[in-house]
Amino acid sequence: LALVLVPWLVRPALVEARLQAVPGQGALGRVDRVLALDPLDARALEVRAKLRVAAALEVWNTGRGRETRVLRSWDERRREARVLLTGAAADLRTALSATPTNPFLHEILAEVHGTAAMVDPASAPVEVPAALTSLRRAIALAPENARFYRSLALLAASQREPRLGLALSAAREAVRRDPALLPDLVDQFLSVKLGETQWAALAPDSAADQLQLGALLEQSGLAGPARHAYRRAAELATPDEVSFARWLLARLLTRQGDYEGALVELDAAIRSDPDNPELHLARASALSGRADPAALDAHRAAVLKAEARARGRAGDPLPFQLADPRARVLASEALGAGDGPHAVRYRRALAQYLLDHKRWERAVREWEALLAEDPRDAGAHFGRGMALHELGARDEALEAYRNAVSLDGRSVAFGKPTSTTRP
Repeated sequence: LALVLVPWLVRPALVEARLQAVPGQGALGRVDRVLALDPLDARALEVRAKLRVAAALEVWNTGRGRETRVLRSWDERRREARVLLTGAAADLRTALSATPTNPFLHEILAEVHGTAAMVDPASAPVEVPAALTSLRRAIALAPENARFYRSLALLAASQREPRLGLALSAAREAVRRDPALLPDLVDQFLSVKLGETQWAALAPDSAADQLQLGALLEQSGLAGPARHAYRRAAELATPDEVSFARWLLARLLTRQGDYEGALVELDAAIRSDPDNPELHLARASALSGRADPAALDAHRAAVLKAEARARGRAGDPLPFQLADPRARVLASEALGAGDGPHAVRYRRALAQYLLDHKRWERAVREWEALLAEDPRDAGAHFGRGMALHELGARDEALEAYRNAVSLDGRSVAFGKPTSTTRP
């Protein structure tokens, strides 16, 4: 009896050892030899199926067939690729007969069916439902695996007539389980013509998810869907988050030239968070956009609020009170690297506003206040120099320009003459 059992004890170890040497050129032939040891070994069948799919895609994309043959027509490529894909599907079905509860085998089988539908569109009525069925089985076996939902979403969205309801539902479930998938899913869905509410349905109905979705859509140039996502986030937000959502929306509206709409959002945000300097700065920007002299008072309010907050909230680099880690990351990215939690950011904006509006003496005072905080602030030296130049203090202006260049000689702005620096 022991002698009879020996081959069955040794064979799995041999298969495992041989599989380690499979990758590389000629891998498909080597895995065939591995399967000669045990034709029903599920892992070896999975490896061969993957190799067959890769070979099918190579044939389809390059025309390089087996034995270095060059397939010149698409029909030839299609025939050879279909043979490989049929073999891959057969391998996976055999593997599943041994391990029917392996969700990853079901996912790979879905990929085989999906690839077959791409290579041979005439087969799509059969292959696409088979792919969807395989992915649903994978999800049923591993319902918390976000990757399976992502695969289902992309498959449903990639059809000639996209199954948008299924695609958006699957994408939403993928993001619910792994929010890090949202940027990739947004990128993948850019080629699908979605409306504002459809884009919103791509992410779960939570403030954090809708905020991230809005930011990604804004970066992609989809202002309308981004506005919708920000508004939805504001509706879902906690009291601490709502001013941040309105601020993001107002910034977008200001960039689009909708200053009235931006001010509506900012006024509402300031009512709920009156001491937030960033809201006052954004309000100043919107007022300035419509040439409203009240922008100056808004800039001053931003500076005063920032100074008061710096005394009371030392250590927090964000002007928004956000507990959600993703919201904090979004806020950091939106604010960008800059002057930190102090009033410097807001005083710099005030100084620049005064400079832009030719209020030279006040501008000099604000730039000098910045230099009192940081004598090595090259931008403040340069701004002071511009204001001094317009006031006729040419020697002081020249010295200020020299200081700016010595502190930051790489800045193109410091090296180029402007309308205010020409004699």
